[in-house]
Amino acid sequence: MLGNDATPSTSKEDYREEVQSVSQRATIPLILVGSHRPNSTKAPRLTELLIRSLTVNDVAAALAVINTAARWCSEFLPHAEFRDPEMTSADWNAESLRMKWFGANLDGRLTGVIGLEYVRDVALVRHAYVLPEHQRQGVGSHLLDHVEREVQGVPRILAGTYAGNYKARHVLEKAGYHLHVDSEAMLRAYYRISEDRLRSSVVYAKLLNAT
Repeated sequence: MLGNDATPSTSKEDYREEVQSVSQRATIPLILVGSHRPNSTKAPRLTELLIRSLTVNDVAAALAVINTAARWCSEFLPHAEFRDPEMTSADWNAESLRMKWFGANLDGRLTGVIGLEYVRDVALVRHAYVLPEHQRQGVGSHLLDHVEREVQGVPRILAGTYAGNYKARHVLEKAGYHLHVDSEAMLRAYYRISEDRLRSSVVYAKLLNAT
């Protein structure tokens, strides 16, 4: 099992009790992927794309991807909510205790990252970013597909993003994710998030095929 090791549950009773202690929740509900699905007519063929697990040797490159891609948020976030860098080495180390990281290498260069975390009865897509010059090429979609194939033991996958991040929302919707009817409840139940970011965020959900 990856990420949170609590026993997954799908009962109605457990669903009502989704608001658990902060220590069981993810931190930042953010996904930044700005690419089309792999079957898009606009996406070039990614013949040299390799998706793999990231290691400590990839931290510097992964942080560069995250912090470069995250600067896009300045276009829709209030100044007080925007931060640069989005993630520090300390942030990475803390997040790595709860999740597994994957990266997309294109022609030998790390161009995208994504995280997978388990929180009780769901899997969370975390920190998905693609370098701006490699967006709209299918990189983010391939990363999302890879994470979905990695998920085991839970029936749902959630992805949080900013309401103003139309790039990420487009990718999620094309991938079969649906805007949750109560994003605030999902954010409070599964994420540790500041009130200002909570007000700016939405959650998408997708049911996974049973394995």
